Amino acid sequence: MSKINQIEAISLALASSPPGTYKLYRGDGTGVDIDIEKHMRNLGSVGKHIKHAKEVGCLIEIISLRLQVIDYWLRVYFVNFAPSNVKRQREFGRLLDQCINLGLDITLSEKLRNFNRHRINAVHGFVVGTTSYDELKTVVNESEQLISDTIISVLENAGTIIVKLEGFHNVGDMIINVKAYIEKLHQSPQI
Repeated sequence: MSKINQIEAISLALASSPPGTYKLYRGDGTGVDIDIEKHMRNLGSVGKHIKHAKEVGCLIEIISLRLQVIDYWLRVYFVNFAPSNVKRQREFGRLLDQCINLGLDITLSEKLRNFNRHRINAVHGFVVGTTSYDELKTVVNESEQLISDTIISVLENAGTIIVKLEGFHNVGDMIINVKAYIEKLHQSPQI
């Protein structure tokens, strides 16, 4: 489908849907050198990679991939709430703190803080002996729902409701049918 046909399809969907069905989630516009198509392919295949890592028992890989997806959605949250003069922190714990200061759900925040503590111990503590590989199974099991929980929280609490196509201009901006996206998350197996 050409870009013009995609825009026409989005415009028709917006015109025929109740207000609030679609939201615009702003990108930070800094990804000018990023291959957006590759980004979308990679984001779309991460579930497959996590599933494979589970099947073969690569626990640190599961934790790392989950962190990357959660980090991406926290960036979306940050960009949609932070004043334009505030620079996003790159380190996950600091980004999480920024999102908490911007109003990220407190229950989710605590789960993410706990996951991050365990992730640090897993990634930096396995070889030096502060954890064992079997102990990492607990981190993997406890973080089973975190990606979905994070995405749903961002979708429901960030973004701007749109009714017509305008202002869609930054690299990374997304228009999402919120209800359909959340339904898809509930239908797909957790990663």
